Amino acid sequence: MATQPDEGSWAAPARTHHPDLDDWSDASSRAALQLLVESVALMVGFDVATLSVVVDDDLVTVAYAGPEEHREAVLATDSVAILDPVVAAAETWGRFRFLRAEHHDGRLDGTWVRIDTPAADGDAAPHEVWDPWDVLLALLTDAEGRVVGVLSLDGPLDGRRPDGVRRALLERYAAHVEQALLSARDREEVGQRAARAQATHHLVRSTLAPEHQTPEELLTAALPLLVEGFGAAAACVQLLDPAVTVPIHTLDGALLRAPRSLRVLARALGPHLADPPRALVLRAGEPTPALAGHPRLDAHGQRLLQVTTMGAALAVPVLRGTTYAGICVLTRAPGAGSWSPVDQQAALVVGGDLGTALAVAQVRQRERALLRELQEVDERRAQLIATLTHELRGPLTVVSGNLELLGMLDHPEPAATFEASIGRGVAKMRGVVDDLLRLAQADDRQRAGLRTRVDLGALVRDVVGLYQATAGVAGVALEVGPGDPTAATTGDPVEVERLLDNVLTNALKYTDAGGRVVVSAERRGSEVALVVADDGIGISPEDQAGLFEPFVRSSDPAALRRPGTGLGLSIVAGIAQRHGGRVEVDSALGRGTTVTVVLPGCD
Repeated sequence: MATQPDEGSWAAPARTHHPDLDDWSDASSRAALQLLVESVALMVGFDVATLSVVVDDDLVTVAYAGPEEHREAVLATDSVAILDPVVAAAETWGRFRFLRAEHHDGRLDGTWVRIDTPAADGDAAPHEVWDPWDVLLALLTDAEGRVVGVLSLDGPLDGRRPDGVRRALLERYAAHVEQALLSARDREEVGQRAARAQATHHLVRSTLAPEHQTPEELLTAALPLLVEGFGAAAACVQLLDPAVTVPIHTLDGALLRAPRSLRVLARALGPHLADPPRALVLRAGEPTPALAGHPRLDAHGQRLLQVTTMGAALAVPVLRGTTYAGICVLTRAPGAGSWSPVDQQAALVVGGDLGTALAVAQVRQRERALLRELQEVDERRAQLIATLTHELRGPLTVVSGNLELLGMLDHPEPAATFEASIGRGVAKMRGVVDDLLRLAQADDRQRAGLRTRVDLGALVRDVVGLYQATAGVAGVALEVGPGDPTAATTGDPVEVERLLDNVLTNALKYTDAGGRVVVSAERRGSEVALVVADDGIGISPEDQAGLFEPFVRSSDPAALRRPGTGLGLSIVAGIAQRHGGRVEVDSALGRGTTVTVVLPGCD
């Protein structure tokens, strides 16, 4: 029993208070155990009863019944190892172990006390009389036979050692205490699991958040949560990838540079932690059993604890699936308690979650880098097209001007024919250059365009009216279809009109005489749509795959016979994207085509 020793007795130094005592189990469980211990002392007739639980490798007192003068001393913490010589020399009485004073010299490890005991009545035999140095304790075990607590009794009120009847009564009470202790321990483990699960839940939610753009940002957000959730003094992650480095995060918010010993441990611990996944507990000043065959590795672990001035560390693997990526280390200050099995299991789960989150972050990082490269390529392409169109328009303007002057001169008939051919070629080239310029403008995401309300119903009526004559000459019926006359969007009116113009001219171009084209504006919830439907030659599934790529034209011979640059729908897609919209196509060869441009709506 851990109490203050009497004069002349011997005791090893003991800590005065265990750091985990205040948090062990809940208040109601501790109160129930206290009441039970007091009842045991009263019912079996002992002056002192003490209940201690095993926390890590220590015996921690959670209930005491006896003289108040001993209470403070009883709270002293001893190593559970002090029980070994007692149990080895004691008699076994069921759960109880009884060590007679005549079987030891009083120099027991730990802190023990002599309790003054009332004298036994005169008819007691010498072997029946309780000696102040007798030791009586019950080993309380779990289902696997592990000692989880100790019930100690001292100072029998009748001054006698327990006889057979009293031993049976003691055994029944010890069984009740054991069951109550196991129930309290189960509640404690459930509470720990709930706390760790909550910490893990918050960790996963935070680390997978899209605002954490890089692995470094992810770990910087995760480590303070680990410190808080696991009651740690510090947390750090060391990956095998040297490109990812983050400092150690401490409870007070300080950031410490990771020591070399952490990098060595990350590289060397993979075979010990990854397959199967397991946790490793390091304690300052103590060899690590799992590293018994690797003294240099154990020395690096001790060095890490020394550099960070920590008392105990918990290391778990960071796994991407089954691939070892590094270690996550949680530390606690000296005297702050070690790492329970619940802690270790929860940390293993977190290590797997961190590995998954890091893999996702690195994929996102690669995607963003690729996107930046593609944007740069796209910007260079748009700049090249803009430069080329500018350079081409100058010479074309000169050629056009000279053709007009040439037309004012008298020249033979063959020359007039050549002049007309040159004019048609120049007009075609000017159309290509204009389309290229529009494509560059549509793809330029940095170009600031006018933003105002665009009435799509009015736009449809105006554009259809503009092309009625062209459609009539081609023998195609052009109509305004039923829709919502209030449909409107916000954007550049010139660009939205060009968008509809390109879709409509495409529909007229690929619809034969006798065909029909219907244009309408519609509302679709919070969005609006411009719909152009024709019953023309249609588009094959193969050609639809590249429909919005610049300079891509249909492979259908019927379509190739009709003039075009292959830029019209590319311009449409670019304008739609600049306005936060999209283009949808429904088509089949011989059935016609419906092109729908969906845009954000406005009132």
